[in-house]
Amino acid sequence: EGLKTVVGAVLDSLIAAIDSLFDWLDKKTGGKITGLITLVKSLLTGAVSWIKNTLTGVIDAAKEILNGIVIFLSSVFTGDWEKAWDGVVLVVKGAVNLLITLVESFVSLFIKAINAVLSALNTISVDVPDWKIFGDLRGKTFGINIPLIPDFKLPRLATGAVIPPNREFLAVLGD
Repeated sequence: EGLKTVVGAVLDSLIAAIDSLFDWLDKKTGGKITGLITLVKSLLTGAVSWIKNTLTGVIDAAKEILNGIVIFLSSVFTGDWEKAWDGVVLVVKGAVNLLITLVESFVSLFIKAINAVLSALNTISVDVPDWKIFGDLRGKTFGINIPLIPDFKLPRLATGAVIPPNREFLAVLGD
């Protein structure tokens, strides 16, 4: 969890730095290349957030796999075969969740790239000159407004506790 927090904080700081750099650049250029700046900024922040989401998913899956291995090994040495099987199930679940994370991040990468291009296109506007030949359109501004593609999320295998049958256990609810 600590590694995930550190990775998330570092990448969030990088996204904030990219945003402020390109906002400063846009201000310095007087908004003359806002479309290009928006495109590059969207691509970079999208790439960094994609890396963050992918690494977070991989860390979660690796944690699950390692927990399963530890449960399995400790249970084998104590002879608790039911708990050993729970460890095997946890390892398989972690591996499946890792595979889901990788597929999801691959699809998400394409969605983020398309959304970056759409965001840049949405900043384009055309001012129609105030000439008589344009009739009712003169003096108006037209722009592109293409909706962005929503984030892509695949369902994961359930997480939670294994409740032992016919035995007492402590439960904390609503925490």
